[in-house]
Amino acid sequence: MRFLKKLSLLALTLVLLLTSCFGLISCKDNDGDTPPPTPTEIKNVIIIIGDGMGANHITAGEYAFNKTFCFREWETIDVNTNSVTALGEPTVTTDSAASATALATGTLTINGYVGKNPDQEDLTTILDIAKQKGKKTGIVTTDYLDGATPGGFSGHAVSRTDGATITLSQMQSNIDLLVGHYREDYIPYYGLIADNGYTVLDDFSQFASNKNANKLYGLINLEGNGGNVKLKEATDFALNYLDNDNGFTLMIEQAHVDKFSHSNDFEGAVNMVNSLNDTVETVLSWIGDRKDTLVLITADHETGGLYIDANEDLYQNQYTSTSNTKFSYAWTSTNHTASFVKLFCYSPILEDLTTLPTYNDLEDCIKNVDVFTLSKKYVENKLYAE
Repeated sequence: MRFLKKLSLLALTLVLLLTSCFGLISCKDNDGDTPPPTPTEIKNVIIIIGDGMGANHITAGEYAFNKTFCFREWETIDVNTNSVTALGEPTVTTDSAASATALATGTLTINGYVGKNPDQEDLTTILDIAKQKGKKTGIVTTDYLDGATPGGFSGHAVSRTDGATITLSQMQSNIDLLVGHYREDYIPYYGLIADNGYTVLDDFSQFASNKNANKLYGLINLEGNGGNVKLKEATDFALNYLDNDNGFTLMIEQAHVDKFSHSNDFEGAVNMVNSLNDTVETVLSWIGDRKDTLVLITADHETGGLYIDANEDLYQNQYTSTSNTKFSYAWTSTNHTASFVKLFCYSPILEDLTTLPTYNDLEDCIKNVDVFTLSKKYVENKLYAE
């Protein structure tokens, strides 16, 4: 089946994967010996975004840290990320605002638009849908909360630079948990945020004592910005804060793969990809043996046009891994590119995901709006609907 990858037959790889991923889900055809899957209620949907993280960024991170990332052998497929022009033509290399909107709402839009279609109408997000289903919702990002990616999942504005409008619309979203990087510009909004029912915190050490707050708005010093709070730590709090009988939908973003790639800072970029992998491991540890949670990992776009090879002499730049092996890499851009990114899927339900529509008839590629299509099916528990 085109969407599924088989686990490696190498015993060493299997051991590494099982050790690092805790309960990897594999998919098997029903050959008569294996009973068909039984319906399983998916309560929790976790969407993890590596901003700017192309396939080569993932490989680079594995080379740099001499390990196989824990999501490497999940079900996977390529994703096209192009946005649209004002005429609706899908020919534009996307920015984070348009791509986040596509991932969050299933609608292609114009670069710079946040949570709005090309006609500037507000769109319903996956977090809105989860709220309608009685689930809790949350966002954790290493970016500022009015940034393009968190904004696309929680706000509405015709310009990604209109932080005030994004923040005001986030207040109307009624999202239970909003956590991003601290900035003094937010201080004038503290009263408004509190008036909308949020407990406002700007110190991560305060989170534990406020774990029972009805709604929480956290502005903390996160990694990537020189802060000391790791994304995996903020994610661990979010998982436990949102966990409830009805389930939750959570978007997690490591924003700084993109930011370091824009400046062609290779070490910074691979450190942030490794941060994302650490965060996924935290999610998997929290999941343990429970069968009610879906995890999707993708990117809004690729940044930097990164090339990578194990041959240290192939490209002009060399890097030494943690095991002292050398490899080479090259940047070809300081901007976003139209390179495909990856979607990785971890689910206890053995569903045939080949039903997702292909992009331009490419057998192993979908459009970014179909990430929304997939997550919506799980949020609404329609996988086994007649």
